[in-house]
Amino acid sequence: MTPTPLFRLEGIVHRYDRAWTLQIDSLEIPAGGVFAIVGPNGSGKSTLLKLLHLLERPQRGQISFRGHAVRHPAPLAFRREIAMVFQRPVMLWGNVRQNIEYGLRLFKEGE
Repeated sequence: MTPTPLFRLEGIVHRYDRAWTLQIDSLEIPAGGVFAIVGPNGSGKSTLLKLLHLLERPQRGQISFRGHAVRHPAPLAFRREIAMVFQRPVMLWGNVRQNIEYGLRLFKEGE
């Protein structure tokens, strides 16, 4: 039996201002491990990440997360399982150690 992929994209089309930004016939991203998205500027990498993070809805096609079709707005339970780290990091206050400790405190409080 084949394990259920973390994400499955079928027939995805997403564009901005009439320009083709992203077109994916079929893509499966397995759970676990490491997955890299590589390509030149303007190839749709950031758009794909926004779709996978459920921040945007594709104009056409279907995204499934853990075997469940995603409807928009995406359920909070799905969004809580997905994290996205943007290219421009944000420091809250203090030094790196204090920022990390702050995040860990928030994580403990949310358990």
